Amino acid sequence: TASGQKGSDDNKVWGKAIGSEYGDKLFYLGAADLRSIPPLFRWFAIEFALKKIPPEINMLLDWEGEMFNSYDLAPEVSNVVIIDRNGIIRAKESGKYNQEALQRIFEAIDKALGEASYKVNNKSTIPARRPAADRSRASGMSIPPSFKASRTLSEQLLPALI
Repeated sequence: TASGQKGSDDNKVWGKAIGSEYGDKLFYLGAADLRSIPPLFRWFAIEFALKKIPPEINMLLDWEGEMFNSYDLAPEVSNVVIIDRNGIIRAKESGKYNQEALQRIFEAIDKALGEASYKVNNKSTIPARRPAADRSRASGMSIPPSFKASRTLSEQLLPALI
């Protein structure tokens, strides 16, 4: 999920819904659009992030808007982007959480994980949703290296302080 401050509450709702369905099957990355923060005040944003963001959450602090521009994300609302292991965007939803958009996200995740298709009576079918117990465990997804999102929050902080 990614947003500016206005979409941050919706990011939590999206993250909770996706996390409760897929758990540790996915690599989750949050991104904050911080280009409106002047360099002089970045330290305060970093302190806020360290206090408010749990250490287990991977968070990209996008000071220049590179990620938002690259992925054509709207900073004023929540954005959910599903990227497969090969760096291909499988789905993107922007705006408030809703069941229809969540269903599209789940379908994209299932397809990216290679679990959406299975055989019933020797015919391949793609169900709307399968019970969580029917899903096999998959390894985590990766994101494009150009994203530079694999860095931890602390690794992002050092260049910001220099």
